[in-house]
Amino acid sequence: MTTETETKEFPERTRDRPWILMLDDDDDLQLVLRKLLQKRYDTVSLPHGEEFFHAVSMVMPDLIILDVEMPGPNGYTLCRRLKSIDRFKRIPVLFLTGKRSDEDFLDHLETGGDAFLTKPFDQDELVFTVERLLEKY
Repeated sequence: MTTETETKEFPERTRDRPWILMLDDDDDLQLVLRKLLQKRYDTVSLPHGEEFFHAVSMVMPDLIILDVEMPGPNGYTLCRRLKSIDRFKRIPVLFLTGKRSDEDFLDHLETGGDAFLTKPFDQDELVFTVERLLEKY
């Protein structure tokens, strides 16, 4: 049984494939993302931001997919902190959100996000965006 004081174990990078860290409080969406990405990428999923920086330190992902709205620190807050740390600032961040306003789009840019898709998203567009971000960075 895991208590709140225990730290989650993360897999070691043993294969020569890109790693993607996904953070979303929607279990169904995490399942969809894993199914879409697992053929080409190794993935690690988190339901909230509590262990986000520990996971980033342990896994050193090649890409992070962040939900904007979730309990605890939101995706914008996590991205802003991530991009302020030299060791992590080059990791590309893809935001997924139900928000669609111009202000929300500007928020993702101002916090250091590299791409932004609204939910529900087109699966082909998500895969294309992931590929583009991994090639670019």
